[in-house]
Amino acid sequence: MVFFAHTRQGYENYLSLGLTATAPLWVTADVLQEDELHGPELQGANVTVFNWTIEPGDTEAIAGAMHTIAEHHSGHTIWAEGTAAVD
Repeated sequence: MVFFAHTRQGYENYLSLGLTATAPLWVTADVLQEDELHGPELQGANVTVFNWTIEPGDTEAIAGAMHTIAEHHSGHTIWAEGTAAVD
């Protein structure tokens, strides 16, 4: 399994699930501070940081990021954060 977080809340959910030792984490550029990448919470974690951000609700950008992640983790399940909306 691979975890994709494009907001701070998504990253915090990843941490709360205790996945750092087992699930690679992909985040967008605005999710983590540089010092967090080397901090104790992510020690031993496989973290990749995109060099762009994704605006909430930008489904095309999310799909593009998911495609990139799939290229690097072929055959793995990708868990991506999302929110439900009722119109």
